[in-house]
Formats: sequence, structure tokens, C-alpha cells
Amino acid sequence: MKRLLVCLAMAAAALVCAAEDRVDLKAGDKAPSVKLKATDDKEYSLEQFAGKSSVALVWFLRAGSGGSKAQLSGIQARLDEISKYNVHVLGITTSPLKECQDFAKELKLTFPLLSDTDQAVAKAYGALRGGTGPMCERWVFLIDDQGVIKNIEKGEAVADKGKLLIEAVSGKPAPDAPAATTTKVDLKPGDKAPALKLKGTDDKDYTLDQFAGKSSVALVWFLRAGSGGSKAQLAGIQAEMDVIREYNVEVFGITTSPLKECQDFAKELKLTFPLLSDTDQAVAQAYGTLRGGTGPGCERWVFLIDDKGVIRNIEKSQVAADKGKLLVQALEDKRINGK
Repeated sequence: MKRLLVCLAMAAAALVCAAEDRVDLKAGDKAPSVKLKATDDKEYSLEQFAGKSSVALVWFLRAGSGGSKAQLSGIQARLDEISKYNVHVLGITTSPLKECQDFAKELKLTFPLLSDTDQAVAKAYGALRGGTGPMCERWVFLIDDQGVIKNIEKGEAVADKGKLLIEAVSGKPAPDAPAATTTKVDLKPGDKAPALKLKGTDDKDYTLDQFAGKSSVALVWFLRAGSGGSKAQLAGIQAEMDVIREYNVEVFGITTSPLKECQDFAKELKLTFPLLSDTDQAVAQAYGTLRGGTGPGCERWVFLIDDKGVIRNIEKSQVAADKGKLLVQALEDKRINGK
């Protein structure tokens, strides 16, 4: 026991030392060099922008986190305006390149994300969270075309990062971004179900057409792979699968998370039905299931679709754990497919 306490004390001391040794860059300092591969499979360095343009290094927590989605989406929404100031934007974190690529695709980013898996650049910039990582601070370094740091933005309001970057490059207050003007689809029972063609966690492609005249389909939309509410929701569906199958219904979970995350999630929950990955959000938009109308998370809605492709029921309750019982109830009430 005494040896354990000594080891714990030594580990704590090491963490304190690491935090104390953290690099503390300031405006006016020379920016540490960067040479990293990005989501567009190109290598980037600060030297390639020397004498040509400024660079904004946008550090974010990790690929896939909710705060990082808000942060990078905020930058993307302002990218045209940022570009007017001759600033090249590069997102950067310590997540593996493949995770960054999936994340960039999910968010439809038009600027690259750099992968610093060995944390060397993060250490040079002092950007490891708490000084030790492995995740990163949400800091934005504005570096001029001479490689000098002009501004370091460390605010905690992740969705404001784009606005704050514009204020840094322009030297004046930036207006709020215009509100999104998307029109959310509002499907109802009796409507034709929008088509879909998506890959499932069993590596098969699925469409509604393949079940025409054979069976009904329950599309179980869930927030995202890995969330606590989604665990309760899908576990509730799994618990009722034997009963659901008696009604000749094929069940599919569906969300906008990347396929690999969905596969890991399905394995964790030991699901016997596939999860579909709608990373480009096209199907979610067609069904009106992007949370708040814009996403990237999904509403927890269940669409019951008959073998003719017609929506028979849409269940929208907020009690995630009850979704399985409510689906069984809907099947009993609708008596679809002659059951």
C-alpha cells in the first residue's frame, strides 16, 4: 500500500511538472514550425505561406466532440469573410488523420484539418489541454506571413471562434452571423417515405426498395453514436426485438455519425439490428430529423414505414428508454402487414 501511495505521488508530481513546463507563447513571438499531413492528404507547413498570406491555426479538442463541431462549424460559416483578409485557415488537433477526415466530411468543411498524433506541434504551441493532453485547448493562433504570432484567442465560447477570428484580423467588431434559413421538412403519416441508400454497421448497403412487398421498416433515428441517451434508446429497442420481429418489421438505427463510430457503438451495445451512417446528412434532411433543423445531431424519432413505402406512424417522445415499448405499441395499434 505504501509503495502504491509513493507511485501515485510520483505520478502526480510528474503531471504538475509537465504543466509547469508548458510553453506559454505570446503575441510577437515567432510561431513554432509546423509540418503535418491534413485531411486533404497534403502536407502543410508555415513556410509555404511565407510572404503570401497569414495563417490561422485553429486548435480544437478532438475529432468528433460536440464542442469541436460547434467550433469548426462557426469557422466554416465565416470562412468567406475570413478569406477576404488573406488568411489561410488550418484546423489542428491530436486525433488520428482518419478520424479527422471523417469529421471534416461530416461537417462539410472546406478548410483542412491537420493531424498531430505525436503531439509534437501541440507541445511546441502549449496547446495540450491542461498542459498534458492528450486532447487540445480550443485556441486560435493568428500568424502573419513572416511567421510571427499576431494574436492568440483563448475564449471558451466555441461557437464564437469565427467571429472572434474576424475581429482579430480586422481590428474591429464583427457582426453576428446571419441565422440559418433552412426549411425543415415536416413529414406526416400517409406521406411517402423519402428514399435512402446507406451502409450499415454490418457493411451491407440498405434501401427501402429492397423491402417493398416483403416487410415493414422501422427507422430509429438517434442523436449520435456514443451518447448516453442513444444507449438507452437503442437498448430499449433491442430489448423488444423478439416481439417486433413477430410483426414482420425490419429495424434500422440511423444517425449522422461516421460508420466506424456506429460500428463500435453497435458492438458495445450488442445490437442484433444494423445502424445506418448518414454522414452527409442527406437522408436526415429528407426526413427532417436534424436536431433543431440544422444538426449535426439527430432527433430521437422513430418512423414506421409499411411494405409499400408509406409512413404509417412517427413517434417523437423524448423518453429515450421507452422507444422499444412505444414501437411495439404502434405496431399493435396499426396492425400493418396483415398482422
